Amino acid sequence: MKLSFLKKKKTEYEDLWSDSERAAWALPERMTVSQWADRYRQLSESSAEPGQWRTDRVPYLRGIMDTFSDPLIERIVLKTSTQVGKTETMNNIAGYIVDQDPGPILYVLPTKEDSEDVALHTIKPFVLSNDVILQHLDPDRDSITKKKFVFDRMIMYVTGAGSPSSLARRPIRYLIMDEVNKFPPFSGREADPLKLARERQRTYWNRKTVIASTPTTPEGYITREYEKSDKRQFYVPCPHCGHYQTLIFNQLKFPKDVRDPMHIKLEQLAWYECGRCKSKILDKHKHEMLISGRWVCEGQKIDKKGKITGERKMTDVAGFHITALYSPFLSFSDIAAEWLECQGDVGALMNFINSWLAEEFEEKTQQLTTESLKKNIGVYHRGFVPDRAFVLTAGIDKQQDHFLFAVYAWGYGEEAWLVREGRLETWEQVTQAIFMTKYFRADRKNFLDVRLACFDSGYDTDEVYDYCRANSPQARATKGQQHQRAPWYASKIDSHPLKGGKIAQGLTLWHLDTSFFKEKIHRHINTPQGETGCWHFHREVTEDFLQQISAEVKSVFVDKRTKRRREEWRLRTSGAANHYLDCTVNAAAAADMLGIRFLSKDQAEEMIRQSMHIDAGKKPDDDDRSNDNWVTGWRR
Repeated sequence: MKLSFLKKKKTEYEDLWSDSERAAWALPERMTVSQWADRYRQLSESSAEPGQWRTDRVPYLRGIMDTFSDPLIERIVLKTSTQVGKTETMNNIAGYIVDQDPGPILYVLPTKEDSEDVALHTIKPFVLSNDVILQHLDPDRDSITKKKFVFDRMIMYVTGAGSPSSLARRPIRYLIMDEVNKFPPFSGREADPLKLARERQRTYWNRKTVIASTPTTPEGYITREYEKSDKRQFYVPCPHCGHYQTLIFNQLKFPKDVRDPMHIKLEQLAWYECGRCKSKILDKHKHEMLISGRWVCEGQKIDKKGKITGERKMTDVAGFHITALYSPFLSFSDIAAEWLECQGDVGALMNFINSWLAEEFEEKTQQLTTESLKKNIGVYHRGFVPDRAFVLTAGIDKQQDHFLFAVYAWGYGEEAWLVREGRLETWEQVTQAIFMTKYFRADRKNFLDVRLACFDSGYDTDEVYDYCRANSPQARATKGQQHQRAPWYASKIDSHPLKGGKIAQGLTLWHLDTSFFKEKIHRHINTPQGETGCWHFHREVTEDFLQQISAEVKSVFVDKRTKRRREEWRLRTSGAANHYLDCTVNAAAAADMLGIRFLSKDQAEEMIRQSMHIDAGKKPDDDDRSNDNWVTGWRR
């Protein structure tokens, strides 16, 4: 009796709800993004393979899509080549959000024009060709525009990265950013676009971000984000020996006597050589390999059975790197032919490395390592001046709440010795270390003091200017820039408050060609010990100092638009510290201003003899300043 009463009540309550209302309140079925795509996703007629989506067609995308459902992952970084399914992956994620876990989405493209094109020619066809998405579309006739898609439980905004207001207005839970390496470096005076857009997610504890792009240079956004991630690579088994490996371009082979790209492509002559057994892996093996592939994080290992061991990096950023070698839409011969087509064309080679191999492009021409620098470590102690030196200069780099400095001693042929380096907290400590400290020789009788110090004015510019005014002529304010018209030149910056003209006795700003001095530093550091112009570091030099000295590399870049090559000094690793390198540049510039490189060997020996007196540290008085010798006299 009681049971029949309950059944009756249940039927009565069910009658209170319509089918659409019950459907609206029903909990969604628990599934991953790849499961959702395999069940509901339809590719439009404009796709290369229209019809039902099949993740097994591109197996490496399964791990990427399903990571979106991982509650421990907040950001997904896709560093990919073209033609590997990146765009469809982001479409699947967007569709899953609309149908399964709704929340406001911000979809960001490099420019306004890009966003409008993607909205109308990529997202709109995706929405209209998938019934499960279409049923969530707001029936309002303005539910689809160039800037937004309005659904029944959420909204998706589409915008360009160059608009600060678009990136900083409404709160959003999901953020999808495509081709981020084409984003502007910053939006006006605000933070860079990635940080600016992520600020909008702050109120959502369950936020998710997808960042995708083909790489360009080591300083690009996608490389920076990938370096923060767990750096996953896709390992596939050799069909012959079972060894799991990543597919790398160096293992792509074709007959040595064939160099005609079209012949290789039409005859399908290329193959992949297993890194373990050296067997030929053909295109017919690729799908089987991809089905058995596994994503492996940096620091982990995978055995022949596909078992992954080792600890994953503790981070909420999952990074995926995939190249065209894995693409089911390209054969090994297609890739080999493209490579041969690029030979002799730097612009085409850059595109191949970026868009096919998903790697950063740079021609490294000069670089140092901490290990190579250690050969320059001498036997003298920190704070002491070697006997072959006759003048000291210093470089100071102002930071937010402290200073870094380096004092160098100079000899004939611009031979240099690092005498002292370190951190200072106040301007008073700067004065003490740079201008009031006597640096003794090994005999502890003769000493030198710093003859000229150059201060980088890039930070707290007014403070640096004021200090250099008060301590002129020993202190000079500098501003560095690559590829100037001269190694250094001077300009007056103080103007008359009433007349407006430059004040002749006002502060001088010294402009430095940083590329000139960095090349000089690298050249002298690489000079073998014992030869004219070699450089030395004292025996107590720290690993941190050597890392900062070697933090930059000179590379050749190719402008994709103009195809022109340009050389630039850039950080080897994004975010690395290079402050001691800046100090060294300023110290080397001070030595150049004193004319060290123009002294003959006899003049240098005379300078050494003069400096071997107890009063060697005495600064020249006003009468000395007209002296033609730039070392013994102050240059106006």
